[in-house]
Amino acid sequence: MMQRWVLLPEAELGVFRTTIAFIEQRLAERATLEWALGLEERDVAKRMGVLEVLSRRNDRLKKEPWRTAWRLVEESWESGPIAREGSVAKYDIADRIKSGERSGALIASILNLVRPSIKVAPFSRLLSFP
Repeated sequence: MMQRWVLLPEAELGVFRTTIAFIEQRLAERATLEWALGLEERDVAKRMGVLEVLSRRNDRLKKEPWRTAWRLVEESWESGPIAREGSVAKYDIADRIKSGERSGALIASILNLVRPSIKVAPFSRLLSFP
């Protein structure tokens, strides 16, 4: 199976490698987890670096709460953005069904509407514990 990082442009490969070097020994630090939670969708190379480290056998991921926290981050990123069109999507889907449509695109729309997803974010500063 081809690794996704090989598709990164040359400039982004440096970011990918730097991210790996940065977090590899820091998985059990709150600041590292908060840094990762602050990454946005456009930070593709950094996210790929984090996911690469998480995919390796790593003793730092054997202890709780770090294992669960990092796996929730991974699940959140791997599920992709929540692309729900709001409350009108269910009405559009119902209209398509009533019109007799039975396409794969319709099934994908239904699955997208009902699929469970998780979004992981850092605590607000008001909820942070010392």
